[in-house]
Amino acid sequence: MTEKSRHSEIPSEASLSVASKKPRIGRLDRARVFFRAKIAKLVSLSDAVVVSKIGKYVPAAVLATSLATTAQIWKSQQDAVSNGLFKTLENHAVDAENSIVERMRGYGHILVGVRGLFSASSEVGPKEFREYVRSLQLPEKYPEIQGISISYHTQSEAVPISMIEPQSRENSRLTGYDNFSNSERKTAMESARDTDSVVLSGKLRLSKGASNSNSDMAMFLPMYRKGLPHLTERERRENITGWIAASFRMEDFVPRAAGRHFSHLDIEIYEGAPHAHNLIYDSHPEDVPNENWNLHTIRKVEMLDKEWTIVSKALPELRNSVNAEGPKVALAIGIPSSFLLASFFFLLIRGRENMLNGINALRKSSEELRRSEIRYKSLFRDGKIPMLVIDPNSGNIVDANLEASEFYGHSIDELRLMTIADLNGNERSTATERLALVKEGKLNRFEAHHVLASGDIRDVEISASHIEMEGKDRILQIVSDISERKSAVEKIMKMATHDDLTGLPNRSLFVDRLSRAFANADRNGKTVALMFIDLDHFKVVNDSMGHDVGDALLREVTARMRTLVRGQDTVARQGGDEFLVILPNLDEPSNAWVVAEKIVSALSKPFHIRGHELHIGASIGIASYPRDAKDVDTLMKYGDIAMYRVKGSGRQGYRFFSPEMHALSVEHQSIANALHHAIDRQEFHMEYQPIVKVSTGKMIAMETLIRWQHPEFWKVSPEKFIPIAEDSGLIVSIGEWIIRDVCRQISEWRSKGHEVPRVAINLSARQFRSKTLVEDILKVLQETETSPNHIGLEITESMLVDDVESVVETLSELERHGIEVSIDDFWTGYSSLSYLKRFPVKKLKIDRSFVRDLAEDADDLVIVKSIVDLAHNLGLRVVAEGVENEAQLSVLRDLKCDCAQGYFFSRPISAEALEKRLPERPHFRLVRGEENVRPLGAARHLHQ
Repeated sequence: MTEKSRHSEIPSEASLSVASKKPRIGRLDRARVFFRAKIAKLVSLSDAVVVSKIGKYVPAAVLATSLATTAQIWKSQQDAVSNGLFKTLENHAVDAENSIVERMRGYGHILVGVRGLFSASSEVGPKEFREYVRSLQLPEKYPEIQGISISYHTQSEAVPISMIEPQSRENSRLTGYDNFSNSERKTAMESARDTDSVVLSGKLRLSKGASNSNSDMAMFLPMYRKGLPHLTERERRENITGWIAASFRMEDFVPRAAGRHFSHLDIEIYEGAPHAHNLIYDSHPEDVPNENWNLHTIRKVEMLDKEWTIVSKALPELRNSVNAEGPKVALAIGIPSSFLLASFFFLLIRGRENMLNGINALRKSSEELRRSEIRYKSLFRDGKIPMLVIDPNSGNIVDANLEASEFYGHSIDELRLMTIADLNGNERSTATERLALVKEGKLNRFEAHHVLASGDIRDVEISASHIEMEGKDRILQIVSDISERKSAVEKIMKMATHDDLTGLPNRSLFVDRLSRAFANADRNGKTVALMFIDLDHFKVVNDSMGHDVGDALLREVTARMRTLVRGQDTVARQGGDEFLVILPNLDEPSNAWVVAEKIVSALSKPFHIRGHELHIGASIGIASYPRDAKDVDTLMKYGDIAMYRVKGSGRQGYRFFSPEMHALSVEHQSIANALHHAIDRQEFHMEYQPIVKVSTGKMIAMETLIRWQHPEFWKVSPEKFIPIAEDSGLIVSIGEWIIRDVCRQISEWRSKGHEVPRVAINLSARQFRSKTLVEDILKVLQETETSPNHIGLEITESMLVDDVESVVETLSELERHGIEVSIDDFWTGYSSLSYLKRFPVKKLKIDRSFVRDLAEDADDLVIVKSIVDLAHNLGLRVVAEGVENEAQLSVLRDLKCDCAQGYFFSRPISAEALEKRLPERPHFRLVRGEENVRPLGAARHLHQ
């Protein structure tokens, strides 16, 4: 109520005088009216005093309140800067740490690839190793890797480096270096051996004097004997053959792995807890000025077999990249505004003129804000990275800078007519969802696929923030093109997970997919079938036609198999001519027969490769999860066992694994283990089968055959243990023993005065390929005082077609020393007949498969006649194997075959039994005149 209104309620003197003419008012009423008037006057006077006194303090109160608000705004801006700096630090640190982990895993993939090289090939020498390492392009892709080395396990405590690439001056000094002489290396190598995994060493020095750094490191991956198990720690220790190692320096590795983030971070890496004695790398050993910013991140990562702690601190470059103008702007605007506001109230109280001055000051402040916004827009327009301003509610692109226009190929006006969903192509709904998350503060960095005006799709990384512009909600998106980076990462990952020749998943990726198939089968109540496929006769094609034809054949096989499986199935290459197929989500394991039938049928059809018609086949073993096995290694082992049963049953077919097969596999492994000790325990002995002249029945030569008398297995058939010896590589030492034992026996016979005919010895392919073959044989002949004329060598056709010039040289050298060479199992291989005139061989041996039905089968008769005629035209003698009856011998005589051997004459007999016939140079008796020959004691041999 105003003073005026209050006064109007109190009667004036005039009104009182008028009222006196009315009825008289009581004394009490008059007193009440009087006091009311006095009180009202006092109240109006006190209000005026109060307003006057309060007016003095209003500007000060406004100033204090405004300064307090400014302080709060400054504090919030300061916190926002700190939070922004921490988020920036965190983003850089996470990206750098992830890149370090991924690059280290890439090293591991390189070692796995090298081990795949040694697993795929039985012989890898320095040349093959150098070519493979060269193909990895280490100087371009991994320049921080100092070298990849091979160290073979020996019987002694030393493990020297045998091969190392690339061959730099520094690396060449490491050849022969004993890895076990360094305790850190030895510990890592033993751990890798026992776990069958890539193991990282602690910090060490790569070589004496090679580096002053204490952050050199190495990683190791074990190699095991091919074909032998290494499922348990004991088996791994027994079957270890060596280690593959990659050495590198942390001061080279970390900057390259961290990439662009390295210049923003002070990175420290610890093995285990972040203590000084655990430090293995520090990018800035010297103190870095921190400007009172106590900012760092600590993250523990799994680095192969170790746990690393990575501490990332912000460098000045990182702090300078964060916009820290907010607190300064708050102070620059808040403090003047506070005084202006206080002045406004002061002038408001003092008068109109002062109030107008305050309004002008506010207008000036608004103009400064407007200019600040203009500067922001200028920075936005001239920015050197694409930027978009988006309405979070509608997704419309409100604005874009020139860099964005150039990147997308749209003008700025065209972009303003588009939505962010238009740029995301097939991810339209995802784009809308991301805007909502950014607005809520739950997302600030993500990747997307953006479509350019040309139709090209680019991988982009987007940094997004929620801002307010002209009083409206907006999303600012900063766009970075990461297409090349992602493409490079994908290429590296594909190299590590796919086979170079066929493009199929390799064993590493295959194992991962098989594990995933197991998990899906458990969830869905399904089963998984694994098919282990080995190509039949591929080795013959590869040896006879060359590796180029073999590689082309493998690619054709891959193309055919891909058309026979479902989209969810996986076809992988195990190595060599072995393939693997995963058939997930099957109702029953037996359902795999459908695919197996298709593959067997498809691969049995001829392949036309570079003008050659090639015939192969497939042997397939099938094992299923979870019926047969519940882990990857066991399932693959059982598939392999089933495949070998197919091989042993004539090839070209398929079989499902059964427990009985496992028992046979155990026997196979037992035989392989026993073979390692057979020579030392003198369990081998030789038997001899006579070779007779068809026309006279006279023994003119003999073939020696190895026999194994094992105390537990009793007599082990050569058909059973020779393939095992070839697979394990023991055939080389067994072959050397055979040559020495035969020469010793010949020398013993001659010392007793016996006239000994030539003894033929079968050579394995590995022996024949040895560069020291002739030298080794001559050494044995000299030590046993045996003449070269007393021995002959038998080789198969497949040994002749690989590196023909080298074969001719070897055969010629053998001939010069008087050692006769025969071609065994002739006509069963893929050799070219034109090669025969180049090879200095003396005999061709006709395989028993052509002799078996010689008297009844016209085709076999034509083949044998062709071989005899061909050999005679080339000046060669012919020996027919497997002669078991008079009818066969009669036909061979008619065909003018030179020699024969088989049960019809004699079974293979011991040296003691043969020695009894040597004094008379045994002739085999003629029966029925001169028509047929029967050996002395043939009836007895035939029934043994």
